[in-house]
Amino acid sequence: MRSAVVSVILTSCLIWSTMGIRVRDGELSFTLESVKLLKELTDGGDAASPRLLKSDPATACADPRLPVEFQSVCLDKSPGAVFTRLVNVLRDPDLCEICVNVACTGCL
Repeated sequence: MRSAVVSVILTSCLIWSTMGIRVRDGELSFTLESVKLLKELTDGGDAASPRLLKSDPATACADPRLPVEFQSVCLDKSPGAVFTRLVNVLRDPDLCEICVNVACTGCL
């Protein structure tokens, strides 16, 4: 009996940890790690400023390092606006990791 309880608890923890923190923009939801990678790509690449990212999202969409979950955004009418909002959420990523920012969900 005791091992069954431990097994259920460990399984629950494993499932919860794989879901992780999500960053929402309207109906869209992305993993925090993917948004961090998007921020790294835009900070270190040609689209260093959010204004440039908003006006030329093709730069981010053409980057092969862009996470697959953003491909649907690239096909949308306004990917630059979505990318800019997501990058702005991570001005201070610690706030997202402790869920102070309302755009972030999935933590205790």
